[in-house]
Amino acid sequence: MYRRHKKQGIDLDRLAAEVGLARKRIALLVDAYAFMEDNDDGEREHWSYYEEYLKSNKVKRARVQYPRLDKVVVRASRTATLVVLRTLETGCR
Repeated sequence: MYRRHKKQGIDLDRLAAEVGLARKRIALLVDAYAFMEDNDDGEREHWSYYEEYLKSNKVKRARVQYPRLDKVVVRASRTATLVVLRTLETGCR
């Protein structure tokens, strides 16, 4: 979906219709993959952490207040500091 949207220019509404998911869900999936790409993290195991991270409204506000938060989360996922990431997943819902 990321490739079709970002590289081929297919809009989110069309993708949503093609795959049968809500537009908002498609946007989150594309954003999570883009976040991984932007941070040079190609590990599939990290996908769910980034998806939860980007989905949370509390995290969205924290990202504005603390600009380095993205780097902290990426570093934590790469160094297997999963306690921090799991706390973000469960504590920020």
